[in-house]
Amino acid sequence: MSLGLVLVACLSAPMPASGADVETYAVVKGQSFSQTSSAAPTPIPTSSFQFVSLVDLIATNSATGATVQLPGGTTKTLLKETSSFNFSDGFASQADRKSAE
Repeated sequence: MSLGLVLVACLSAPMPASGADVETYAVVKGQSFSQTSSAAPTPIPTSSFQFVSLVDLIATNSATGATVQLPGGTTKTLLKETSSFNFSDGFASQADRKSAE
């Protein structure tokens, strides 16, 4: 089974960052689809609509934390990986995703 993410709207494409700690960052809205045969892809029913934020670091541990503030004012903490941070959340509908913003 293959699973793909199709990004349908970008708030900010991956951008080079002008700082000593961060290489690139992105804030993206999208919709996930599954394609398990030669038939057309179908939306993932439980969490098709996505909100994703990511930060790629210049070097491992060059930053200790990252957050993103949603349009409604809610702040989300990005999860630390080896040389990056990320946050993603899935929603059953576009309306659900918009209400979380």
